[in-house]
Amino acid sequence: MMHTPSIFLIAPALALGIIGGVVSAHASAFGVALAALYGLLGVALALLAVVSRDAMFRARGLLLAVALLSAGIGALRFVADDTPAHPALARAVGSAVIVEGVVVEDPDRRADVAYLIVAAESLRESGGAVAASGRIRVSVPRYPEYRYGDRLRIKGTLEKPEAFLDEATGRMIAFDRMLRAQDIRFALRAADVVRIAADAGNPIVAVLSDTKHALLLRTARVIDEPAFAFLAGVTLGEKGGLGNAWRERFARTGLSHVVVLSGYNMTIVADWIGKALAWAWPSVRISGGITAIALFAVMAGGGAATVRAAIMAAIVLVARTRGKEDVATRALLYAAAAMVLVSPRIALDDLGFQLSFLASLGLIHLAGPLEQLLSSIRLRWIREVAATTLAAQIAVLPLILGKMGIFSLIAPIANIAVLPFIPFAMIATFATALCAFLVPPLAFVPALVAQTLAEGMLALVSLFSALPFAAVRVPEIPSALVAIFSAGLCVAVIRAGSRVRSRQAPRSN
Repeated sequence: MMHTPSIFLIAPALALGIIGGVVSAHASAFGVALAALYGLLGVALALLAVVSRDAMFRARGLLLAVALLSAGIGALRFVADDTPAHPALARAVGSAVIVEGVVVEDPDRRADVAYLIVAAESLRESGGAVAASGRIRVSVPRYPEYRYGDRLRIKGTLEKPEAFLDEATGRMIAFDRMLRAQDIRFALRAADVVRIAADAGNPIVAVLSDTKHALLLRTARVIDEPAFAFLAGVTLGEKGGLGNAWRERFARTGLSHVVVLSGYNMTIVADWIGKALAWAWPSVRISGGITAIALFAVMAGGGAATVRAAIMAAIVLVARTRGKEDVATRALLYAAAAMVLVSPRIALDDLGFQLSFLASLGLIHLAGPLEQLLSSIRLRWIREVAATTLAAQIAVLPLILGKMGIFSLIAPIANIAVLPFIPFAMIATFATALCAFLVPPLAFVPALVAQTLAEGMLALVSLFSALPFAAVRVPEIPSALVAIFSAGLCVAVIRAGSRVRSRQAPRSN
C-alpha cells in the first residue's frame, strides 16, 4: 500500500516552504539560481521517495519534497518582486524635480509635518516632462492638509531613503528596507505643493479615510491633549500625535504596542472580546468579535497592514473561542504564507507583520496554559489579563530585543496595570465620536470618561517609566540570531501549549 502524507501535513509544508523560500531569497544574492536549486532538490527527492520501499522514508521524503518545491516558488516570487525602479525616477535621484501624482494612502499626520505616499505619474526635470511610475514618500508641512485621492504637483529634491542611527537605542534603523516592503523606493521633501484635483483615488477608500478623519476632528474638539493623541492611536491607528518623549516612555514600559492599532494590540483585543462575550454561544462570540475587529480595521482606514493584523486577530479569536489551537495554527500559517506571496518583503522587513504573527501564536498556545498556571490569582479578570499579556510578550521577546534593543523589566506589571482599561477607553472614544456626529451637546459625557481613562493610563505609563530599573539596553543582536531564536521560540511555544493541554485533557477509562 502506498503511504503518502495527508493534506494536514502537506498544506503546512507548502506554507512553510513558501515563507522559507522568500526569506532565503531575500537574505541571499542568488535569486533565480536558488529557486532552481530548490526545484531540482525537490524533484530529485520526490522521485527517490516514490521508488523507495520504505514507507516512512516515502512519506517524509514526499513531505520534504513539497516543502522544497514550494520554497522554489517562494524564491521566484521574491525575484519577481525584486525589479528595478522606474529609470526616469532612478536617474533623477539628487536632482530638483517636479512630480505629478496621486496620494494613494491615508496621510500620516504628525505634530508639524505630514507624510504622503504619492503614486508618481510624470516627472519634470530641466530637460522636460517624462512619464514615470513608482511610489514616493513625500514630506509636506502639516498644514494645509491633503487627503487620499488628491492629485498633486510637487516640487523638491528626489532622494533614496537610507538607513539611519536611532540615537535613543543606538541601533541602525533600516528605513530604506522598511519603505521598500511597502513598495516605496524614493523620498521627496516638498518645497512647493499644488493641488491639481481631488477625488482621483478609489471612492471606497476615500470614504473610509474621510470618515476616519471626520471622527478624529470631532473627537479632538471635546478631548484635550495628550489624551486625544493617545486615544486616536489606540482606537483609529493615528501614529504621530504623542511625540518622542511619550514614545520613549511607552518603550521603557513595554507598552509601545498599545499606542497604535497594531497587530500586536489587535490580537490581544480579540482575545478580550471573546472573553467579554463568554456568556453567549460560541457562534455569537465569534460573530461579535469579528464584527468588532472589522469595525476597528475600517475605522483605521483599512490599509494593508491593518487588514493583515485584523485577519490574524480573527484567527486568534476563533482559536480561543473554539479551543482548536492546532487548526488555528495552520490557519495562521496559511494566512502568513498568503500575505508573504502578495508582499514578499514583509517577511523580513515589516516589524508589524512579524509582531502580529508571533503575538498571535503566543496567544493561541500560551494564554490558556498560563491562565492555569496563574490559578492562584483569585480575581479572574486580573488572571486573564496577566495570562494574555505574558503569552504575547513571551512570544515576541526575541524580536523586541533584536529590533528595538530595549528590555523592559517592568513590562509585565505595566501591561497588567494598563491593558484592562484599553477596551473601555476605546468604547468611550467611539461613543464620543458618534455623539459628536449625531448629538454634539451630549458628546462631553463619554468624552469625560475617555479623557479620565486616558489620563489615568498616561499617568501609570509616566510612573512606571520613571523607575530606574524599568528597562535596560541590550547589545545589538545579529538578525540571523534573532530569526533563529524566534523560530525556536515558536516551536517551544507550540510544544509547551500542546503538553499542557494534553495533561488537562480528560482520560478515558
